[in-house]
Amino acid sequence: ALNPANGFDTVVVFVSTQDSYSISSPGISIDTGVTIISRKALMGSDNGNGGDTLPTVAWGGGSGVMFTVDSGARFEGFAVNGVDSSSGFKVVQVNASGASPNRAVFTNITVRNAGYGVHAGSNANNLEITSCTALNLSRSAVEFSGASARIEKCYAENIADSVISQSGGSGATIIDNVIRNANTGMMLNGGGNAVLRNKIFN
Repeated sequence: ALNPANGFDTVVVFVSTQDSYSISSPGISIDTGVTIISRKALMGSDNGNGGDTLPTVAWGGGSGVMFTVDSGARFEGFAVNGVDSSSGFKVVQVNASGASPNRAVFTNITVRNAGYGVHAGSNANNLEITSCTALNLSRSAVEFSGASARIEKCYAENIADSVISQSGGSGATIIDNVIRNANTGMMLNGGGNAVLRNKIFN
């Protein structure tokens, strides 16, 4: 687990010289407030030997969860390859998220070949997902049931289930997203949502 003594630490990830990093079941548990950010997202470039691009994290195969967040964390600037979408594996399971600085925040993340991108429970409030991409998923890009989620400027394509699935909660803001070739664009079962300027194509 990434479990710093004082919380709110930052982990900067350079591009691997071995094509990608590999994570296998049972995955990694992320402690409260940890930020995991790529060198390119943080500084604008990656000056390591792996190349000036975003690092790729690959799943080792089978079902499971790559990252588990129990009380807010921030992820920025990665590509995730789930290898086999049929396994139903989840890139991130968010069990709890609160007000800043204890929110779960995802920025500039690309997910391919997985079951779920972000799967968030009823205690995961104030979820924030911005400028992310989901491709070839067997379930949903985002499934959540907490309050006050914000999903903005994301792109999803080839999603076998609902791209955005809200099973509870309220007050979500879903704005400026683009969806192509999905079974269902959005399935929203919560009150007080703001859904604006999204584009959905068959």
